[in-house]
Amino acid sequence: MKSKLIKAVKVTLAASFMFFTAGCSVFSSYPKEVEPGLRRLKNGNFDAAAEWFNKAPSKKDRSLELVEAGRVSQMAGDRKTSRKHFEEVIRRFEFREMEADVTAEKAGEQIGAILVNDNTIDYRVRGYEKVMVYHHQAMNYLFDGDLDGAAVEIRRAVMAQEMELKRYEDELEEAEEVKEDAEEGTEESAVSAVKDRYQAMEKLAESVKSQFQNPYTFYLSAVVEELDDAHDNALIDYRKAQEVVPENSFVKKDVHRLEKNRPLDVAGREVVLFVEQGFVEQKKEVSIPIPTSKGLLKVAFPLYESSGEPARNFELFSGTGRKLGHTEALANITGLAIKSLKDDAFTMVVRHVARIISKAALQNQLDQNSEWGSLISSVWNLISENADLRAWYTLPGAALLYRGRIPLETDKLVLKRAAKQLSLVLPEKGELIIIKVIDVGDQLRADVISY
Repeated sequence: MKSKLIKAVKVTLAASFMFFTAGCSVFSSYPKEVEPGLRRLKNGNFDAAAEWFNKAPSKKDRSLELVEAGRVSQMAGDRKTSRKHFEEVIRRFEFREMEADVTAEKAGEQIGAILVNDNTIDYRVRGYEKVMVYHHQAMNYLFDGDLDGAAVEIRRAVMAQEMELKRYEDELEEAEEVKEDAEEGTEESAVSAVKDRYQAMEKLAESVKSQFQNPYTFYLSAVVEELDDAHDNALIDYRKAQEVVPENSFVKKDVHRLEKNRPLDVAGREVVLFVEQGFVEQKKEVSIPIPTSKGLLKVAFPLYESSGEPARNFELFSGTGRKLGHTEALANITGLAIKSLKDDAFTMVVRHVARIISKAALQNQLDQNSEWGSLISSVWNLISENADLRAWYTLPGAALLYRGRIPLETDKLVLKRAAKQLSLVLPEKGELIIIKVIDVGDQLRADVISY
């Protein structure tokens, strides 16, 4: 009896050790953590939101903190701080690419992912998010009047799309090898149950060809290339954008114009208007019971249950009230996020199957050493199974585009959608006017520059 009691105490202490060493962050929900900052943005308190996102950094998930703070600082008009954050996260990208594939820290993270959940793994900025880091950094340079800096960053954004596709293909191949070993000891239905749920997300991102093809980035790249007189490169990027959004009339016109080798019309001035609308949809947690030799174990997965709000276009008027046209959908960023999670499903299934096996083995061990083993292992499974809901949630949910000519004497534009309205004072000089509008909650905010 005494021996059983000692074993029970040891098992209880071991379970407690796992709980406390895992840390509170692995059991928390990232969407809830970031909600106070997002609420400030939706209420139009951009400066307060920037202050909230720029709070004292933590050691964990530093890259995620940096991209959030970089985007919000840009939204608040503080491009200097935004550039600083994006520069740091880009250095982290480069360091991560140079470091060895296996380190003690990474090994510890993988063990934690198996014993606890995926939140123990330091957040790695996803492929579509990495492209948007370079994209927004290019925007910082562009609206600071540094065309050369913008050209460097936007080229890196386009290259990142190709590199991330290659990385994804390599990881998929590695996961296939691991999967063969991981599936031994659990039923094929475990893998099928998860795959079926993720397959349903495919319909939520039907308008997205690939998470590695962002038409907003391709189009911005083409605009910068044209400003740099690299018309052949601009045509390539306009065509890439058209492949993803063939229905966008502005992209069609640009492709046609450059294919005919026609420069911009000298009459009047050209306006390129981008609208970054809303925020990307947030992940939800779903629990799936997985059969094991000891019964059902709960496994928590991240899912997207909605494709977010549809793009809502604006009408554009001159200062005298003449209607110039309306915006059209350019990019579905939420769709890219959904596609990314769907693409990651295979490797996540591998980790979760491994965790099922580990937890089933732990349950067997506890059963052998204590009459309370089943209770302890059940409680541990319950509290440790939390889906990884982390993502860059201050990214826009969609991007809109307008492009057209305005008379030289036009000094103001007005953007309207229902009760929303924004007046824009235009620069006196410059042949090409670039405007970026932030559309969140009931607020509209704009940056304007001319070249």
